[in-house]
Amino acid sequence: MRYPCLLIVATLLLASATFAETHTVTTSGFSFDPSSLDVQPGDEIIFEIAGTHTATSGSSCASDGLFDFSAGTNSWTVPDSVAGTTVDYFCVPHCAMGMTGVINVASLGGGDTMALISVTSAAADHFYWYRNDSIGGDTFYIDTDTHHPYQIAIEVEGSWDIDVTSATNVYVYTVGAGTVALTTGTVTLGDGYHILFNDPDNYSLLEFDLPGPAMMGTGSEPLWEDVEVFHGYVEWKIRNGAMTYRYMGNNAASSLFATLNQPGGTGEIEVSYIGDTECLSLTLPAELEEGAVSVPAGLHYFDAGYTGTGPWTLYVAIGGAPEFCDEDINEDGEVNIHDLLAIISAWGSTCP
Repeated sequence: MRYPCLLIVATLLLASATFAETHTVTTSGFSFDPSSLDVQPGDEIIFEIAGTHTATSGSSCASDGLFDFSAGTNSWTVPDSVAGTTVDYFCVPHCAMGMTGVINVASLGGGDTMALISVTSAAADHFYWYRNDSIGGDTFYIDTDTHHPYQIAIEVEGSWDIDVTSATNVYVYTVGAGTVALTTGTVTLGDGYHILFNDPDNYSLLEFDLPGPAMMGTGSEPLWEDVEVFHGYVEWKIRNGAMTYRYMGNNAASSLFATLNQPGGTGEIEVSYIGDTECLSLTLPAELEEGAVSVPAGLHYFDAGYTGTGPWTLYVAIGGAPEFCDEDINEDGEVNIHDLLAIISAWGSTCP
């Protein structure tokens, strides 16, 4: 799955009222009718399921836990949390036969969008982030003494409100407009690229809510629930189409506690680490080696710095584009006659 930025683009809710519609999906043979449906958040979808069929949300024949309906009449109201995304679903007994469907969910309205681009914190005393379901977004808390800078980059089209609880020696830099002090209360970020940052010459405290789809959005891939780091380095950014997270620290003074949630089915992440970093419920690669890790449904707890000796590092990548070897010309996951024919058909042509 490709992600254009660290936080899936969110859309601002229009103040005006909208009217929900009702849609019906039926089963016909080994297909859903219609197999593709365009809806709005708040719409109701009636699933008329016959026989041994199901309508189970998820992709690649793996449930993501959003809904799971069997034979009979079933109702699902499209939640705001999936606004601006596509919801895939399938029939469990007949998924391998191609019995799948897709629900295209429109944005919540308006032209205002927000994207969390990157987060960097250099050994703050206490860095804490968690998925805040009450606002459908993210909550940040950063408490640090001197000499520990941090930055949170947010890009806005139109305008976006953030709710600031605490802001001591914290500022907002807007590209092309300069720097102003961040104040408590509702702060509106206008059109542009903004960086929230602290004054490392003084104590700093920042706590704010960022309404919008929580960082990992929805879907069949693992979702972070919370990340807490004491006196450690934090870096979140995009790399090769994947959301990447890097944490590091030294000895017992630095520690990490993070919870990963696989909502349903089985997901996959890329992991590498050094030192006393572990997740007891997952099979991690050998130290210093980067490898794919299968993530079964449920909560998985990462921690580091628990032995109190030596340095530690944890790197996790979620999502991203598939990788293909150079010989796989048509990028179908196999090296076969089709790749050879592609080379022969291009024989004699010149490359740009």
